[in-house]
Amino acid sequence: MKLKIILVTLFFSITCLAFTCSGGEKNNDQKLDKKAGKSAQSSKDETGASIRDRKSGSLTPEEQLSALKKMADDGKPDAIYQLGLMYETGTDLVNQDLKKAAKLYAKATEKGSTMARNKLAVIYYLGLAGYKKNQLKAKELFEISVNENSPDAMFMLGKMYLDGAEGIEQDFEQGTKLMNAAAVSGNEFAMDELGVMYFNGTQILEKDRGKAFKWYHRAARKGYAPAMVHLGSMYYYGTPPLDKDEKKGIEWVEKAFKKGDQAAYNLLVQWGGGNENEKQVSFELKKGGNINTDKKSNSPENDQNKEK
Repeated sequence: MKLKIILVTLFFSITCLAFTCSGGEKNNDQKLDKKAGKSAQSSKDETGASIRDRKSGSLTPEEQLSALKKMADDGKPDAIYQLGLMYETGTDLVNQDLKKAAKLYAKATEKGSTMARNKLAVIYYLGLAGYKKNQLKAKELFEISVNENSPDAMFMLGKMYLDGAEGIEQDFEQGTKLMNAAAVSGNEFAMDELGVMYFNGTQILEKDRGKAFKWYHRAARKGYAPAMVHLGSMYYYGTPPLDKDEKKGIEWVEKAFKKGDQAAYNLLVQWGGGNENEKQVSFELKKGGNINTDKKSNSPENDQNKEK
């Protein structure tokens, strides 16, 4: 379940990316953005910049889209992938169409796009866009990307081995190896995951709170909210080897809270770091939701219970 939540977060770019491309992967002749699942606007901006590099003068958004489609029709994998991103998220000029995005990702995958292959793997893993759920196929696609040194694929394939998946037996040794490789390559999801593994200990790793702190800190510095919560909790409770520092702990958790993190909200309320109702209003504003101070009808906790 946890992997599914992470994959959905990755795919729809709720916070970081459909994929946190932290390792600086390259797709053919163009270095892709570190956050492949960036917002539609940033996708449009980058696309426009790419086109202006090829042609003198500025182009209107309509001309940029036309030029992008032309490059996609010419078989340029980067253009096919970027067009897929636009259909995935929707823009002012393109209606959101996940099925069309999936077809474009499949086409770009055939052309050798690592990022598109990772997207397609998630589609197979979750069974999206009319594709039949096929986690073995997702595994095969991730394996190809791992061989191309994709940190994102290392993380996701590692998580599949650690948790197990349909037709895939748990393999803690292989999963740990891949998770470590992804973390070393700069993937913040993997950094935080590795921190959790060291914090609790696993069948492969001995419990080591010092190493847990190191990986939490690295992921937190990259802006990953769950790692900020983990790090803040270690400071707040004085988890060895750290000295107790409630102030620093609250500061880290507040950073996660400002990113709209549910766990951060719960901790701040638990720690009494402010008025609960004020935090509720701030949390809803951060999510872009409607403000309702009736805690029974509109609290994040109640929303979470409904989802369960």
